[in-house]
Order: sequence, then C-alpha cells, then structure tokens
Amino acid sequence: MSNLPVKPSGGIFGHRMLVSFQSQAYRYFFIGSIGQIVAMVIQMMVTPLLIYRLTGSSALLGINALVGALPSIVIGLFGGAIADRLPKKFILIACFGLTALITLAIAIFLDTGHLSREVEGSWWILMVANFFQGCVMGFMMPALMALVPETVKREHLMNAIALNNLEMSVIGLISPSIAGIMIDRLGFESIFYTVTGAYLFAIIFFWLIPINKQATYQRGQILSNITNGLKYIRSNRTIFLLLIFIMAMVILSMPFQNLLPLFTDGIFNVGATGLGLLMSLGGAGGLAGSLAIALLPNRKRGLLLLFSGLLSAAGIILFAFSPAWGFSLTIMVLVGLAGSLRGVLSNTLLQTYTDAPYMGRVMSLTHVQFGFMAVVTFLAGLLAERIMVQWVVGGMGIILVIITLVAWLGSKRIYRLN
Repeated sequence: MSNLPVKPSGGIFGHRMLVSFQSQAYRYFFIGSIGQIVAMVIQMMVTPLLIYRLTGSSALLGINALVGALPSIVIGLFGGAIADRLPKKFILIACFGLTALITLAIAIFLDTGHLSREVEGSWWILMVANFFQGCVMGFMMPALMALVPETVKREHLMNAIALNNLEMSVIGLISPSIAGIMIDRLGFESIFYTVTGAYLFAIIFFWLIPINKQATYQRGQILSNITNGLKYIRSNRTIFLLLIFIMAMVILSMPFQNLLPLFTDGIFNVGATGLGLLMSLGGAGGLAGSLAIALLPNRKRGLLLLFSGLLSAAGIILFAFSPAWGFSLTIMVLVGLAGSLRGVLSNTLLQTYTDAPYMGRVMSLTHVQFGFMAVVTFLAGLLAERIMVQWVVGGMGIILVIITLVAWLGSKRIYRLN
C-alpha cells in the first residue's frame, strides 16, 4: 500500500490503538487535519446559527444547506476523477487556500457591518460564499478521504480512519463550546477569522506529507474517467450496496444538525452557548465511539455498520421528542456515538473493498451524498415552517429504522462484510 517511512513497531506507536502513527506521512496528515477539522466543525455549527439569527427563517436554513451542498452532486464526480489523476496533497493545499480566502471575506463583511441584521438582505453574502465553498468542497473531500490509504498500510486502514475520527470527536467535543462562548462575547466575526487561521495551519502540515511514489494516476479524458468509475461501482456489488445504504443513513441522520438552531433558539431558548454545549456532547459520544472502534479487530464490520444505523435512528427519534433540555443533552451523546461508528465503518469498508485506481471516484460519491442530504434538509426546513420540527426530525429517524431493518434482513452481503 505504501513505501513511506515507518518507525519500528516497538515503543508507543507499537500499541494497537496507535499503530498508524508508525507512518510519517500519516503523522503529518493527522496533525494537518486538526486545522481542517476545527474549521469544518465550527462552520457546521456557526453557519446555520448565523443564518437563523440574520433571518429567523427555518426555510432559509434548508436553502443555505442546499446552496452549499448542491455543487457537490456535480463537482464531486469531477473531484473524485481529479483525485485519481493528480497527487492528492496538492489538490488539498489549493482547496484549503481557497476556503481560507472565502472565510476571511465573510469575517471582513461581518466586521465591517456589511453582513448584519441591520442591512436588509445581507444574508445573500453568506449564501454566495457558501455556494463557492461548496464548489471547493467538491474537490477537497474526495481527495481528503482518498489520501488516507496512501499514508498507511492496508492492515492499518481501519485504525487510521478511527484515529482520524477520534481526532474529529475530540475537536467536536471542545471547539463548539468555545465557539459558542466566542459568539456570545466577541461576535461571529471572531469565529470566521479563527476558521481562516485553521485552514492556513492545515496547509503547512499537508505540504510536509511525502508523495507516495507507488500511487498510480489515471490518464485519458476526465469524462471517460468518470464514466469508467461509475461502471466500476455498478459492477462491484459490494461497493454498490454499501454506497446505497450509507447514502440512506447520511441523508436521513444528518439534516437534523442543520435544524438544531430551531431547538436551541426556538424551543429551549439556550442561545449559542447552549448550541455549542449540545454539539460538544455529540463530540463526546463520537470520542467514545472512536476509542472503541480503534481497538476493534477487523471483524464483523458490516454487522456493526448496520447496528450504527439503528443506533443513529434511535438517538434522532429520542432527541426529536425530548421533553427536557437535560434529556436532550444526554441523548446527543448517543447521537454522536452512532455518527462516529457510521463514519469510521463506512469509510473503512469502502476503502478496504475498493481497488486503488478507483479510490478517488468511489470516495467522491460519499461526498456527493451530502448534496442529496442538503435536498432533504431543504425539504425538512420547508416542512418545519408548517408542522412542528419535532415531527420532521422524528419522522426521518423512523424512516431510517425501516431502511436499516430492510438492509439487515434483506442483504446478507453487507451483514457478512469483515
């Protein structure tokens, strides 16, 4: 899988949980990912809240998600093909730089007052920025996910993904609460300046990642590369079924995160600090899930993926109909745990069963699914204008239960995956 330098198997990196750190390339990837994850986690929390504070509209929450994610449906396919044609670290460095410029522009507009409630219609600035950032993400995410198998040996792949998810969980535990406090005390502009700095930090360490000389790159016309990638997916029954089930989990379990401001501002009245606490507890659950899966052997991963679907659905349903703020905080730990299991297991299984020359194109579809998730978020936001948001979110959880049980009982291929 890789000819990159590794440390001897003894010492701290010889422990099963830390074995991926034997690879120098993975260590640089892990450190650089701190900046990228900090930026991503904070923006996932802050952007919906900022839109809601500017407009007070749940429908615009859905539109914002749609504007940011729709480009990924088309651009993601090209992003995956390009990731199979060029060294992935250079793609990522360019994407981090462009995203830093976008977030810097948002910070300046906020700082100068051009983006505020006092300037009617100024929320369009955020929509336009979100669209361009969505375009960049279409190239960034396939390359980011496809880079991991080039930094570690194949037998260490699940450990590497689990450690990366563990990193995300720790950051998800800490950064939302800090961001919430910063918003209440310093304003939204302080957040976007911080996100800009985080992307610059990521650029430094991704630049240090050595290029894997054993990596193979596709040639020929890019449209032919995309077509061949789709044919490969369709002919590979395991990859095809995994992508369908993973897409169902994503589009039904993740929209509620964009609707959280409706709970924190509209139902519990806990403000940005409360939203940050809620997401931090989700990060705590994710941390527990990542710790557990980093220690697991490479067995029964398909069964665990199906279990994570049921766990996620249960958490969403309980959160939607929670009678009290304290209970919602507790349930958010369960939601974070399920999300962590889903993220690690889905990426591990896809990257394990995908042939290396097609890695970027297969992983691009895991980003394209976020475009479809945005469509569901948009529809959920519109629906929340007419009926209680609790029934909107709870309904998606119920549908996820049904789909997971059908996959569990009707597809032994997923069930038997190791």
